[in-house]
Amino acid sequence: MRCGTAETDITPEPGGDLAGFVARTQPSLGIHDRLAARALFLEGDGRRVLWLHADVIAFEREDVQTVKKRLFDRFGLHGHEVVISATHTHSGPTTARLLECGEYDASFVAGLVETLLSLSGEALRNAKPVSPVFAEGSCEVGSDRRGQPGAHADHRVPVLGFRRPDGSYAAVLAAYAVHCVAMGPENRLVSADILGHAARVLKQQMPGNPVVLFVNGAAGNINPPGVQDDFAVMEGWGGQVAAAALEALGRAKAVPDTIGTGRLATMLCAPGHLSDAEARATVAGSLGGNERFLKAQSRWFALLAGDDPRLEAPVDVQVVEIGGVRFVCFGAEVFSRMGEGLGDRAYPVGYANGDGGYLCPEYAYSEGGYEPEVACLFYGTNPIRRGAFESLRGLAKELIQTGGAV
Repeated sequence: MRCGTAETDITPEPGGDLAGFVARTQPSLGIHDRLAARALFLEGDGRRVLWLHADVIAFEREDVQTVKKRLFDRFGLHGHEVVISATHTHSGPTTARLLECGEYDASFVAGLVETLLSLSGEALRNAKPVSPVFAEGSCEVGSDRRGQPGAHADHRVPVLGFRRPDGSYAAVLAAYAVHCVAMGPENRLVSADILGHAARVLKQQMPGNPVVLFVNGAAGNINPPGVQDDFAVMEGWGGQVAAAALEALGRAKAVPDTIGTGRLATMLCAPGHLSDAEARATVAGSLGGNERFLKAQSRWFALLAGDDPRLEAPVDVQVVEIGGVRFVCFGAEVFSRMGEGLGDRAYPVGYANGDGGYLCPEYAYSEGGYEPEVACLFYGTNPIRRGAFESLRGLAKELIQTGGAV
């Protein structure tokens, strides 16, 4: 197996909106820690995969498709060979169109697209022999935030390391499910939050100065212990996540020197047009609120009257297999139970190849709450249909069983 890597700083200048909180006063006032974009390229036996990851809240699906098309035109990489994921920091630039949660920054996104293409070329050019190792760690920083009987969290920390012949590490690919909201809406400084800090710590502590991609898991219902305004606390939680990954790598074992990219599929999670009355009934319990919330409601009702394809919340599912470890990538905020039933050494990754909104299991609809009842308003989509979560997991299982290596 050959591995190529690249990374660069993507920190925006202060003065732009920060993404993720309707309650935040805009714009940003400064920078606490730097944001990064990273590329990991693997190839062997005629198969290859390119994983691009950035410290942003999410990518719009159409922006992902732009990057993938240009990667095919430039390098011949097919869509199923490329993953584009986000840390999901709520203290980064506005790369997603969330209503009244920071305005989408088209200029920043255009620059980020060019950066990802440049990183891709660099990673492809510098690929060198490595041996993959794997272990699964555990960390309890994340917990179910909903306070309901169906509470569940996924504490697993899968970690793939890519060792050079001298024993040092060229790259690390790790995942953990947690909303990167440790720095709450009062924070107006740019930060990569928990997983960005975890990646920096792991990079510093691993021999070989590896490029570390710490991707998010099925974190739709998972928060850190608090949403607050203390960077030292956030960094402590990020340090715990990094320590779990480091411990796992300390006992990691060699895995097969193989790459497999599964088929890529799409599901519409919010089909069907709502009348104005139906829309108002859907979010009846959340109508009202502050000025920005009211404006978000008004914009949502206006969107529902149109025919934008985003209303149907298309969500891509992609399976990537490296050394017998499967990463099942979802373009949504999927609940932590998404990992159940996917099989041994199969791990869900959220915020990958887009973000169509919250995908909630059946029980969450019965319990109610923000994710199944209100979140579609901020995403600007039709309400995600009941049963979409289970259908999407079924599609993922089908890809695992029938996709295989291509």
